[in-house]
Amino acid sequence: MPEDKERTPAIHETLLSELGLHVLLVDSTGRIIYANPQAESALAAQPGGLRCLILDSLFSLRNPQWLCHEIRTSAAQDRWSGDAVLCRRNGTECWAHIQAFKAPRALGLNDSVMICFEDTTGSVELMSALMKRNEDLFQRNRELEVVNKVGRLLLEDGDLESRLAATLREAAKTIGVSCGIVCVKSRDGQRIDLRGVYGLDTAILATGFSMSIDDKSITAAVVRTGRPWVVEDMAAEPAAKRGLAARLGVASAFWVPMIVQDEAVGCMALGEKGARRSFGTEEVRLAQVLANSAASAVRTALLDEAVEVSHAYWQRTFDTISDPILVIDKSGRVLRANAAVASRLNTTTFSLLGEECERVVSGLDRNLISRVISSGCAQYLGRMEIGGHSCHIRACPLACPRGETAAVVVHAVPAAAERKLAA
Repeated sequence: MPEDKERTPAIHETLLSELGLHVLLVDSTGRIIYANPQAESALAAQPGGLRCLILDSLFSLRNPQWLCHEIRTSAAQDRWSGDAVLCRRNGTECWAHIQAFKAPRALGLNDSVMICFEDTTGSVELMSALMKRNEDLFQRNRELEVVNKVGRLLLEDGDLESRLAATLREAAKTIGVSCGIVCVKSRDGQRIDLRGVYGLDTAILATGFSMSIDDKSITAAVVRTGRPWVVEDMAAEPAAKRGLAARLGVASAFWVPMIVQDEAVGCMALGEKGARRSFGTEEVRLAQVLANSAASAVRTALLDEAVEVSHAYWQRTFDTISDPILVIDKSGRVLRANAAVASRLNTTTFSLLGEECERVVSGLDRNLISRVISSGCAQYLGRMEIGGHSCHIRACPLACPRGETAAVVVHAVPAAAERKLAA
């Protein structure tokens, strides 16, 4: 009998050491009675370093507390298969796929459980990385869908206020908030004007609400600094108490700047009325993406408004000149005429656009216009008539931005005025 007992360990050690698997043998008390070299290597243990350890000690706290007991109980009755996190002896952890069952009788170990495991850390980490990548792609696709929808709203016909209101509504629905406001810097950059609201009293828009760029409110601070601002409790934030959002009954909100070409042209605020709410980083980031998408449209609209104002100012200046003035292109058609020309012809300046120059100024044909363009210098073209009024006509080439002469400015000096000056 003593000789048989000495042979039994040798049998299982010889058989299991030659397997290509990581193997542990555990007795009925849950203590490890043998670990083959592959298992010792995988768990960063010295030869014989796992023997006599309790199996539970190899299981990470990330596993359910009952897992190790479940494995031993199920294996003793039939078998168990699944995944778990194991602790290496050097303090690190590894994912393992485990197969546990009764130890074969050939090993001569009664009431023992054989645990075979495979280190799957690389596969799990790869899968985690792929899942994270998929999450990132999903979030990016979601952002692109929303940005695309907002972009279509901004391209629709209508004034800036209506387009901003539609953008604000879509942003609020995407983030999942009940209200919002959008403010835009004035053309001179000295003030911030309210240009849209969602889920709030729209009567505030009719008041023409505006604030200085140096105002102490959160809105002005966000536009000045270009940084988001989150307030979970408006009542507890001194800078928010006096602001527009608080006065409109907003309980929690966050502000994001509308940035284009590294400049904040305004800001968007989204929030909740009534109950307070916390806002996560992803919500603020998505709102920032939407705000930046709207910023380009705001910049374009402001430039268009500036052009319209400049055009109107130029037209008023043009019309205040008492002498008839025309701009005629090289084909001999009227590009612009001031009010003095229109009054002499009993018509409007708009109706003169596109007319042939001979029908406006008797005796002025396209050949004379071509001669002035070719010469490249101002010329006196003689006495002609505009609506029966005799005038001295002078013409000067008008160069386009590329340097080419594209038109001629015609100045008509009334002959009667000349006589009065001479007298």
